[in-house]
Amino acid sequence: MKKKSKKFNIVNRSQKNITKIHNEADWCSALDYILINDDHWWCIVTMMVGTFVEHSRYISLFSETVEEEEQACIYSLSYQKTIDTVKTLSKQDPEKCPAVESICHYANTVLSENNGHLSTWLIARLIKYLIYRTKTKYIGRLKVEANIDCKIDEEYRTIQNTDSSSK
Repeated sequence: MKKKSKKFNIVNRSQKNITKIHNEADWCSALDYILINDDHWWCIVTMMVGTFVEHSRYISLFSETVEEEEQACIYSLSYQKTIDTVKTLSKQDPEKCPAVESICHYANTVLSENNGHLSTWLIARLIKYLIYRTKTKYIGRLKVEANIDCKIDEEYRTIQNTDSSSK
């Protein structure tokens, strides 16, 4: 009985340290508040699992095609890409990043404490965060492109007005 309670105390202590460092409640509530699908952007997640050797070939071909052709609407995400993103984003100062991004700091701490393993619960939230991040980048890119198109149209009208007034 004492062994179980001692183990429980060690697990509790490490969870408290993680919470203190990264304030899990902040990013959890921020992430829960985020809606992925809305009137302007819709996401459908499909999971491919390589259960046979042939499947892994299809998955790698799909991933290569997505990366090479830079598809605007298809993104490939693997466990390794998720871990790499977590490690990269957790290098930023936690005080300077938005609350929702602190999930990466939290996940990086969990990775180092759990020998590179993450719980399914945390992986699901990381996937939601990465989809949200992709959404914001995509919408931002669309706004920039729309702004550029407006400026081009204004320039074109200015040129047409100048040409018609000089004749």
